[in-house]
Amino acid sequence: MTVLKDSGRVVVRDYHPFKMKALQWKDGQMVACGNYFDDSIQSGIVPYADHLNEEDRKTLTEIRFRPWTMGEIVTSAAGSGLTIRALHEESGSIQRWVFPKDAPEGIESRLPGIYILVADKVPSKE
Repeated sequence: MTVLKDSGRVVVRDYHPFKMKALQWKDGQMVACGNYFDDSIQSGIVPYADHLNEEDRKTLTEIRFRPWTMGEIVTSAAGSGLTIRALHEESGSIQRWVFPKDAPEGIESRLPGIYILVADKVPSKE
């Protein structure tokens, strides 16, 4: 089954894998820890949980997930018959909400928190 029609376009905007896999907020600082290339299945809560109020967070159940690297994401899209049109790593105030409220001012201009991938489905030759 194919979801995207020929000549269709898909736009993915998601948390940047580098932020999700290699950075953590500890003791008032964003620190590099973790393994960007770890391909194990992990358990936790959805990434957007920090943006929910306490009551809504209590309703969340644990999920299992496999964090991907940027290379895996792009390679998977290209290997699915999509033509990559753009890969944009956001910078600046547009992504401030991704970082903790007490993160140092300007961190959103120094680290990627969000990426946007734009790809088109090449028409089939049938």
